Amino acid sequence: PSGASGCSVLPQESTSLEDGSVSLSFNYPNLRPSDFFFWYRQNPAEPPEFLLSHSGTGNIVMNKIPELKIEVNKTRMDLLISSAAVTDSAVYYCARASLPVKPLKPAVLHSSH
Repeated sequence: PSGASGCSVLPQESTSLEDGSVSLSFNYPNLRPSDFFFWYRQNPAEPPEFLLSHSGTGNIVMNKIPELKIEVNKTRMDLLISSAAVTDSAVYYCARASLPVKPLKPAVLHSSH
């Protein structure tokens, strides 16, 4: 179905690599090229912070933090954090939107004059 929904935020696997980077692997069945993903992280007592967005094929649309990379295959996405530090410890979220997104119904603004 089209529209927005969440994907699993609990990584199936977290791997610390020798170069100090971390890979968070998220299983996501039925990944489609028309899906778009929006990633956030949240530190305690703070609102979620936007990180990056990408298509279902892995093409990054917007990336606020250059140290983050994404790898996508048909059933899994890997969020790669290069040079990971203690400050990267947080809860990570993603939201999915599938295209086509249903258009909003037109609204009529009535003046109260």
